[in-house]
Amino acid sequence: MRNFVLIFLFISLATAGTVSAQFVIVAHKDCAIDSLSRKDLHKLFKGQVINAPAAQPLQVVEFEPVSDQFYGQLYGMNSFAVGKHWLRLIFAGERVLPPKNFSDLQRFVDFLLKQKRGVGFLPLATFKQLKSDSLKALVIENKSYLQRGYRLEHD
Repeated sequence: MRNFVLIFLFISLATAGTVSAQFVIVAHKDCAIDSLSRKDLHKLFKGQVINAPAAQPLQVVEFEPVSDQFYGQLYGMNSFAVGKHWLRLIFAGERVLPPKNFSDLQRFVDFLLKQKRGVGFLPLATFKQLKSDSLKALVIENKSYLQRGYRLEHD
């Protein structure tokens, strides 16, 4: 029994810091999209067509330092597995815009500021620290990232 308690305590302490970060889906303030359903969000980041008011396809923009966490939360996959999915689409001849990947936050933001059809993801804390009025957070399932129940993952 004592060993069971010690093992339980060890596992509890080991997993205490692994709470998933909340992510915000971001775009240029003039992007034609203001909101997405979770279904469309999941389709978008896998290169599938969504019903969007944009005349041209949306450009997925990845912030590489947190892409494993983001895709883990969104699909239960790491960024390598999602990248393989994108490669399969490209080699199958699908007409997709492969994701743009940035490891530097400033380059990520600069790209979105120049690309009105770009849609990316940032951790909530990082988004709040940005001092840019030119980026907006998209509403997911009719909920702002400020509202309780803002979720990206599958049901």
